[in-house]
Amino acid sequence: MRKTIPLNGFWRFLPELEPQYHPGAEYAQPDWDRRHWEVVPVPGCWNLYAERYRIYEGVAWFARSFALPEWSSDAIGVLRFGAINYAAEVFVNGQPAGEHTGGYTEFTLDVSHLLHAGENTLAVRVDSRRHRILLPACLGWFNYGGIHRDVTLEVSHGGRLEWVGVDGAPLAGGADGQIRLRVMARDDRPLRAALLLRDPTGRDIWRDETKVGGGSVRELDCPWRLPVAQPWRPASPALYTLETALLDATGAVLDRVATSFGIRRVWAEGAALLVNDEPVWLKGICYLGDHPAVGITYDERIARADLDDMAELGVNAIRCHVPLHERMLAECDRRGLLVWSEVPIYCLDPHESSGSAFSQPAYRDLAANMLREMVQAAYNHPSVILWSLGNECKVAHPEAPAFFAGLAETIRGLDSTRLLSYASLYGTMGQVGELLDVIGVNEYWGWYDRVSAASGKDRPLLREVVEGADGARTVGVAALDLSRLEQELAAKSQTYRQPLLLTEFGADAVPGYRSTDRALWSEDYQAYFLERTYEVLRSAPNVCGAFPFLYQDYPDPSKHVTTYWAGLNLKGIVGYNRERKLAYAALREIYRYL
Repeated sequence: MRKTIPLNGFWRFLPELEPQYHPGAEYAQPDWDRRHWEVVPVPGCWNLYAERYRIYEGVAWFARSFALPEWSSDAIGVLRFGAINYAAEVFVNGQPAGEHTGGYTEFTLDVSHLLHAGENTLAVRVDSRRHRILLPACLGWFNYGGIHRDVTLEVSHGGRLEWVGVDGAPLAGGADGQIRLRVMARDDRPLRAALLLRDPTGRDIWRDETKVGGGSVRELDCPWRLPVAQPWRPASPALYTLETALLDATGAVLDRVATSFGIRRVWAEGAALLVNDEPVWLKGICYLGDHPAVGITYDERIARADLDDMAELGVNAIRCHVPLHERMLAECDRRGLLVWSEVPIYCLDPHESSGSAFSQPAYRDLAANMLREMVQAAYNHPSVILWSLGNECKVAHPEAPAFFAGLAETIRGLDSTRLLSYASLYGTMGQVGELLDVIGVNEYWGWYDRVSAASGKDRPLLREVVEGADGARTVGVAALDLSRLEQELAAKSQTYRQPLLLTEFGADAVPGYRSTDRALWSEDYQAYFLERTYEVLRSAPNVCGAFPFLYQDYPDPSKHVTTYWAGLNLKGIVGYNRERKLAYAALREIYRYL
């Protein structure tokens, strides 16, 4: 039977200010004297441990001990890390256990051969240095370092359910699907899988038992069918449970996993995006889980408060540049909130025409591995309906089509039940558009074009001469012109048969800055900007949803430090501390009647 040992809590922590002087794993040794190391919480962001670490990017060590009452030769021990930013080297009892690159996806390591009865030492070397980061290619958000999601040790004996995936779609009032198992076996003993489905009330409704093939890693697909079933819908998010038990020849339970899932089908038809048989217009919002109290560390109370606030806003879908925490996805499942899931294949913009990052194995393999980890972690969450290939990369580059075609093949090979999209910058899509089920367009007409036009004049207003009906001429604020957005959406609807999503748009607003003539950077301009953009979207062809950027302000080192930008991206409809701006009420009103 599986035993899950939580390893969250207080760890020892040491910033490694001169890593070149300590190239070995001395700090990972169980008997290393750590009395001068700090005691810090894990999960956590080291930038919030103390003021002296606020802008620290570098190498740091984490270590802790834990006890195992016993350890046998058939025991399997797997470490699960929710996410570590950015590169991690893991040591168990002073020995290398494995490495991982990529700051926002879950990974596991089989450390069975390194564990023993009694006290064990776990040490992790984390490197967040910007010049070591491949993806994202540039930072549009703060580079928090550390072990920022949960750490657990999962122990079983003789065999392990490495992964359980459930597909389920409505069928003539019932449902059918596949159960996909990946099993780790300690030896060649015959194994069986006992499968039990429970409906949303907890009632047993289907069971089966099947043999699991031979080998150290065994895979199995098992079909299932129900004559009557409740589909998962945003308005009625019914959740089923699969209980999977791994049995040996005597019937003894080696491992057991409970998996929550929903019965639903997602597809695109013409200009519509459908969940089951119902067209859905995505009343979305972009979200970055950053909070001044915890950084990007997942906090249940903060996450639920944010989701409650979005529910009041009328949002039915969220988009994030990095995969959401598993518990937040589970909350979205329960609430019927739809999710666009993405890894930070972000702003890859090589300048060389050949031999670029698009053709380099390091970038290709990292991107594919992040996608695999994202899909595996979120596979059973019915709230996730869209996988993204990336965001704002240089898709017109000659080596980009092969790069993205390989990533599309990777995702479709893992999951054919969800839709595939990509967020293009100002509609530049190139051949990547041919790979997609839904076209995503990021654009900021009405913001960056106006800010650029006003730059150097040290004033937030764009003035123009306005001629009234009586012929009188006055100087007023220039009208907001969104004709380029209208043209872009019209052109996309002509070029592609797929539905369109406006995946990013917005304007910065300094919290509390009010302006009767809607000056740039004011809450008034931001609210008006949203209202005008949705007027365009209401009449735009093929558009099936929109994601304003974004829910809350957040630290963004990519922005110039100016009179208005002072370390924060201010496009949130609420501030960094979650104080509501005028745009919140404007968007709530829009979504109420959309």
